[in-house]
Amino acid sequence: MSVSEYSIKKTLQEFKEKYGKLDGVSPQFTKTLDTIVKWEKALDNGIGLAKPPHVDFYMNYVKKTDSDFQSGLSGWYPSHCDILDKELKVRSEWVNTPNVPDFLNLTVDQLIQECKNLPVTPSYETPVKTLIDCFQKYGKLYQYLKLLKDYYCALHGIFNPSKEMVERQKRANTSTMFFDTEFKQDWDFSEKISAWLRPCEIADDPQLFFDGIDVLDIRQSSIGTCYFLAAVINLAYKCPRIIKNIFVESDMKKGKHVLRLYKDGKETLVTIDDRLPFGGNGKLLCSRSSTVNEFWVPLLEKAFAKLYGGYKAIGHGGQSDFATATLCGARPLPGLVVTPTSNPLEIWKKLVDFNKAGNTIFVYSPQNYAETEKTSGIKEYHAYAVLEVVKVEDEQKVHRLVKIMNPWGFAGSDMTKQQIQSSMASLEWKGRYSDNSSDWTPYLIKRLNVEFRDDGIFYMCIEDFVQHWKDVKVNALSDVYDCFY
Repeated sequence: MSVSEYSIKKTLQEFKEKYGKLDGVSPQFTKTLDTIVKWEKALDNGIGLAKPPHVDFYMNYVKKTDSDFQSGLSGWYPSHCDILDKELKVRSEWVNTPNVPDFLNLTVDQLIQECKNLPVTPSYETPVKTLIDCFQKYGKLYQYLKLLKDYYCALHGIFNPSKEMVERQKRANTSTMFFDTEFKQDWDFSEKISAWLRPCEIADDPQLFFDGIDVLDIRQSSIGTCYFLAAVINLAYKCPRIIKNIFVESDMKKGKHVLRLYKDGKETLVTIDDRLPFGGNGKLLCSRSSTVNEFWVPLLEKAFAKLYGGYKAIGHGGQSDFATATLCGARPLPGLVVTPTSNPLEIWKKLVDFNKAGNTIFVYSPQNYAETEKTSGIKEYHAYAVLEVVKVEDEQKVHRLVKIMNPWGFAGSDMTKQQIQSSMASLEWKGRYSDNSSDWTPYLIKRLNVEFRDDGIFYMCIEDFVQHWKDVKVNALSDVYDCFY
């Protein structure tokens, strides 16, 4: 066997060819290289000693060394390569941003100090502390530099485009597109706007709708429009055509959209451009679709915002029945006030009547609910959409269940589980009939076609429903349903 055919030599050569660009700039590269080189030195030492009369002895040592290296490689090498792949990706996509420190040329101590100098906000406090720990443990990795840059830009309102976005902006001819001078851009939220971007700058092949309307595509941002998205979710779930018919005119090339909304019960046409608030964190600050090139969600929210005075006016909470009336003209109906002493069966009958009539139903959790938030999974004074009210009988009992969706849905997809737990307790209910609860029988799962996943959708039995909700809001969707067909 020639020297180059040993797995140690092959691995070292392939490693240098693939990750050589990180030599001298990545601690992970140095750590991995040093490990392989130690094995190589042991191999070369054995080869050098394989001389008469000890050739067989040392060649057996060489073969065993190479075999041990190869058999142990799967235990550590792939994880090192995963980190280095991320390093290469971040390095290749790095864009030097004006008015941002040159993080690439700072020492670890200087980077940690930059972390400590960041403005303190509740949403970033834990991530920044975690980042400091990572710098202290693992050194100056590109992926941590990117996080620091993202946090810095987000907290200082500095536009932080990706390399792809820079190229899109060069291709886009936005100067000829429609510009709405009437939209109020007032903004008073913790995450600052770094730029107003159009869909053609954000994604390739931007579309209004992509492959239909799916409630699981809807993502809430950091501003307080859960009540609005609960209304959107309910309408999209019960009658997707309503959502599509709101868009009277849409021209993605011109960036101009006309939407039919209702104010004080009267039909109102709202004209908007497609410029959307973009944060230094590299993400839209308004609501969005999980499909990156689909834009009906943020455009609908922008039209709603324009009707009532901008994002500042709609982004601090509201009522879902009011939002529903604005979206489709369905008048609010008298709702319910629920307390722990409410009769579950009486509340159930009213929910069934609302549901049978085809009305939209929303629930609000109580204020001052924070102490039970983490144990229940229900966010304090937060709007949820009621999707279905169902009764199922099996051999064991009668199950009276309410299917509910948190507008945050997959909001946690951009976060770690620890961040989700610390910032929002949970996306879903944690009690009886929650995901993977022992209350779910095989028959019940099949009957309701239940999928257990972190999508913000969950079921509650009516007995728990009255214990955890305060207000039930209702709209007479049946009054306007036929208008959309």
